[in-house]
Amino acid sequence: MLAMVVVLLAIVIVTPIALSSQDLIDWAAAPSGLNLPDPWPMAVFISLDAAAGVCVLLTVYSAWRGEPAGVFGVLVWCFALASATANLRHGQQPGAAPDAIWFFPLMSLAGPALLEAVLGRFRRWFQRQTGRRNRAMPAFGWRRWTPGLGAPRDTYGAYRTALLLGIDTVEAAIRTYHQVCPDGSLHVATAIRQRDVNRRHDFSRRQVEFIRSAGKLGLLDSPVPPVQRLTQNPASEPSTPDH
Repeated sequence: MLAMVVVLLAIVIVTPIALSSQDLIDWAAAPSGLNLPDPWPMAVFISLDAAAGVCVLLTVYSAWRGEPAGVFGVLVWCFALASATANLRHGQQPGAAPDAIWFFPLMSLAGPALLEAVLGRFRRWFQRQTGRRNRAMPAFGWRRWTPGLGAPRDTYGAYRTALLLGIDTVEAAIRTYHQVCPDGSLHVATAIRQRDVNRRHDFSRRQVEFIRSAGKLGLLDSPVPPVQRLTQNPASEPSTPDH
């Protein structure tokens, strides 16, 4: 499916260039245009579309890397506007086709617009997969937000939890909210910070046993660190009774 999208996108971009090539050449050769002698009108078309092609390829490469196009995206629109203006001027000439005045300018702008939309979607997908953008928010549905039918307060707390912690599923968001705020509080950010503080101050079972052993030996009342004293006096460590 993605390969088909790429092929169709390439057709949308290349087709207006091929269709409007003769109009650009005629505009460059016309006295009301650039009034260039042969073969310079052909060089105008080649240089304009070649520069636009370079910018398009670099825009696609930037999206593949998950980065914004930057100046190359701006240049794509500049070349598209220049091509649309040239097509519009040529469509206003006597003897031009009636619908050429709107078809070719719009097609010149349709390619960059579709390119920007497709690459923007691909860029967001790539950034979410690599952790460079927040994940998509879970959709709780209107039923959970409806008073009497769902639980608006609980849903809001789960929504806030998903937003702050980057959770992308409804079940995980609700479960995490109930763990962070068991009392149903809506101060989710404060509860998350307090939970992180409590985790940093939690001691492992081995650390607790070490502190108890140091207390029984009276090492906590000494100015010498308990670790140093236990290292110096390994024989003084309490022995565990045999079972």
